[in-house]
Amino acid sequence: MGEGRFNVALYGTFIATVKLERSFDGGQNWVVCSKPDLSDASFTAPTSFIVDEPSAGVLYRLNCSAYTSGTASYRISQ
Repeated sequence: MGEGRFNVALYGTFIATVKLERSFDGGQNWVVCSKPDLSDASFTAPTSFIVDEPSAGVLYRLNCSAYTSGTASYRISQ
């Protein structure tokens, strides 16, 4: 995504855990992002928020770490 602000939206009807992750090395290694309260950016319900990334070249993804049923859709956009 690069640096700057971008939108993340997770929506649908699902029973799952989806984590926002980022990579500083072109996708070789991924780390779970933190929310402002320093807990993992892990979601079990629809959500929408804005990320402000100060560094260039950082990649982001949503990773479904646990899935039971339903459809989890997403959008990451500037």
